[in-house]
Amino acid sequence: MNINSNASGFKLGVMSGIAGTTLYLSPEQASSKEKAIYFDNKVDIFALGLILLEITSNMGTFQEKVHSFNKLKMMREIPDGCSARTHPEGEIILKLTEPSPHNRPSA
Repeated sequence: MNINSNASGFKLGVMSGIAGTTLYLSPEQASSKEKAIYFDNKVDIFALGLILLEITSNMGTFQEKVHSFNKLKMMREIPDGCSARTHPEGEIILKLTEPSPHNRPSA
């Protein structure tokens, strides 16, 4: 991976191919058709939101995890059975998993 800075001074990484677990990819990583993907720490913020969802949910099987992650990613809803659904953690999860990296918090 190469590290460069963009015009605003943020460090950008260049990733060739897909690295990591595909289930935790951010929308910008998952939709990229390019061989080199430019990204910043917002992809990790997105994955952190999914991990927080996983910690606050009772996902017994891999299929339940896929269903919960897809519900969050596509419908922007905290799944039923997640304790964060009715707690402040739910709002944090939604902010961390914003589809646009520009709307996610920074690390």
